[in-house]
Amino acid sequence: MKKKTKYIIALATLIYITSVFLPSRLTSYDLETFISFAKSGQIGYSTYIILTFPIALILVHFKKLKSGFIISTLLLLTNTTLFENFLDVVFSKTELTFQLFLNRSLPFLIYSVVLIGLCYQAFKKLSWIRYYIFIGVLITSYVCFNESNCTFIFLSDVGIKTYNPWIWFQNCGTYYAWWTAPILLNIGLFNQIIPDQRYE
Repeated sequence: MKKKTKYIIALATLIYITSVFLPSRLTSYDLETFISFAKSGQIGYSTYIILTFPIALILVHFKKLKSGFIISTLLLLTNTTLFENFLDVVFSKTELTFQLFLNRSLPFLIYSVVLIGLCYQAFKKLSWIRYYIFIGVLITSYVCFNESNCTFIFLSDVGIKTYNPWIWFQNCGTYYAWWTAPILLNIGLFNQIIPDQRYE
């Protein structure tokens, strides 16, 4: 394995491991409260989705790099608020209406098609330029759709938007780590798979 790839994957793994120790609303509760929230479905899907990360690492360990790349790419697509909205519709007991599909399901389907198309082209052409476009669109989508309530301070029931990065980190440090680690893993795997000095 290339040395650069090892460093990138090691950094991704370190961020993933330390994520549970970072400040966030998720880690601000004691274990008993967290478990009670999990049982009642109040912690969302991200906590479960991120468990895909170790699966990708195991595949890498056994040198199944392409499989690891596919799994890590799927993690990038599903570790989003758009996917959580999609799952809400899937598991909802209410009748699926066109309006509900349009608002909660269609955005994720369009998002997936666009990103899978960009990633496939980058992989097929073994092009860093195309891959940079894929990562750029992905990060932009995370900033637009994944910030959720991270940028808000809540006073009683009132949310006040803040532009203080430290507040954002205190609110969602764990989630930021969960978004960063899979991106780095994916970059590391693409770096390993792509031939040296191939840009287009």
